[in-house]
Amino acid sequence: TLQVYIDDSYGTKTCEYAAIRKHEHTHVHIERSTLHKFKPRITHAVRKFFRKNPPLFVAYRQHLIRTRRNWEKSLQNVPEVMQLRKELRAAQEVRHQKIDTKESYAAVRKRCGNW
Repeated sequence: TLQVYIDDSYGTKTCEYAAIRKHEHTHVHIERSTLHKFKPRITHAVRKFFRKNPPLFVAYRQHLIRTRRNWEKSLQNVPEVMQLRKELRAAQEVRHQKIDTKESYAAVRKRCGNW
């Protein structure tokens, strides 16, 4: 879950608040849509990892939690997963930069008279 935080100095009913919220929600959309685009490749890499790592049977919930954490750490170090994360982050950053320009901010400010 992604959360957007907006400075308290903007009242929730103000034009500025709405403009900032719209801009920030565009960032959220970028995060989600880019992740969705990468989902098939990520799924493939994760499945490949688990095919090489047989299932473990645990007797206690605390062991399950620990095993899950260990798998998550192991997955982070798989070269294919590391490369995918790098590509995903780069693709997201390119899209974020397109909306974080002086022109974009000027357009957002023009929507409201109190800036």
